[in-house]
Amino acid sequence: MDQHNQPGDTENIQGSDGESIFAIINCSTRKHLSIADGRVVTTTEPPVDNPRNQWALENPAGAGKDDDGLRTILNADTGEAIDQSKERSIQLTLDDANEPIPHWKLVPAENSDELFYIASAQSGHCLKDAGSGTENTAVSIAVFPGDLCAGDGSVLWKFASLAASGNLTPIENLGVKGAKEAMQFLIGEWKDNKVADGKSGRKMLSLSEKNNQDNLNEFRKNKDLFNYGIRIDLQNFIQGTPRFANIQGQMRKRAHIKDSVSVFQVNVQVEHNFGAPRIRREMMKSLGNTEEIWLRA
Repeated sequence: MDQHNQPGDTENIQGSDGESIFAIINCSTRKHLSIADGRVVTTTEPPVDNPRNQWALENPAGAGKDDDGLRTILNADTGEAIDQSKERSIQLTLDDANEPIPHWKLVPAENSDELFYIASAQSGHCLKDAGSGTENTAVSIAVFPGDLCAGDGSVLWKFASLAASGNLTPIENLGVKGAKEAMQFLIGEWKDNKVADGKSGRKMLSLSEKNNQDNLNEFRKNKDLFNYGIRIDLQNFIQGTPRFANIQGQMRKRAHIKDSVSVFQVNVQVEHNFGAPRIRREMMKSLGNTEEIWLRA
């Protein structure tokens, strides 16, 4: 999971409207936040395989832009929220109109783009993973550090978007001759200097016989390539201020089969003129390194 890169700004880790699902990874142990046997734990099991390792971040009811980064952290499988008991231990609680919903503040580490403290709005204490090895470890609570520099990794966490992509697949692993070159060709065709805010779920570019560029001649020699649905899509928008457009390179695992995987992902801040060359460079980097990239102003 080290390949994921998130911006060091709480406003870019947004509340959920059913689209924003995250893996939450501890900086020190590299284990994922999960639930098991009614407890909040960390696990080495990949989050894409189990919704219990996935989390939705919701804004507190009635909160607007000035919510100070407060979030309710809900398990994607059970709907239970992470809470802190009066005994300062970590527990799970269901949404109950008679009980206050637990809120957490995501506090960026001062010297990192991607690491956050997860601090209780009620107590100010933060989540800690003191475990090691491969066994599930119960998450504990720690006193919030006075120094926000990224020091003790056990209390620092990364957020990796799963609604956007889950795990990226190295394009070479699909075993499709010419696929990487075809995707690189499509990236080279990207001409937009910025991504406009608007509707998601649309195809931006695709490898097709309708393309008339001379560069397509080598791909026409391998007609089967056109059956893999090689394309660049705008999948969705990551809500918040600023908003980000989730751009993915996608292709099918097998010809003619509608079972696509993501081979690169760049989240681009909308309505900002980065210039087409820079956006293309980030796409190439994501494709080459199999990493999710955030492009922000």
